[in-house]
Amino acid sequence: METEHDRELLRIKPHWRAFGVWYLAMLLLGTGPLSNPEAVLSPLQAFVLAMVIALGIVIKSKTSVLVVTQESITREGGLIDRRVLTWPTSNLAGVKVVAGITSRALGVGNLILEPRDESPEIRFWGVENPRGVKARIELLAGLG
Repeated sequence: METEHDRELLRIKPHWRAFGVWYLAMLLLGTGPLSNPEAVLSPLQAFVLAMVIALGIVIKSKTSVLVVTQESITREGGLIDRRVLTWPTSNLAGVKVVAGITSRALGVGNLILEPRDESPEIRFWGVENPRGVKARIELLAGLG
């Protein structure tokens, strides 16, 4: 039975805009070989590669999650990185936001949650409004 302390206070999944570069790659693969007869890939090969990218996007967006409760912070990876990282919320020393030019233009970024001890840091990719989420996590953890 779920207790008050186990209730999710924040649940984050990668935002669809975080995959913007991958959408562009799919577009180029889908149209490039059709408009350029000298393309390295045939239209069928390019379509298959675009569908593999699309499958990767779906899997990553459906299987990656960051959950904050009063008691713990948990990150579940996607298909490739299946590690589940969990530590107590009280172990949070700080949150960093990392976002390149493209990510900032798309309004997304990465969060790096730093522990107080030797636990591995928790990294989460593709967060919408990362500065707002950072502030919210720090507030929930009693840092803000």
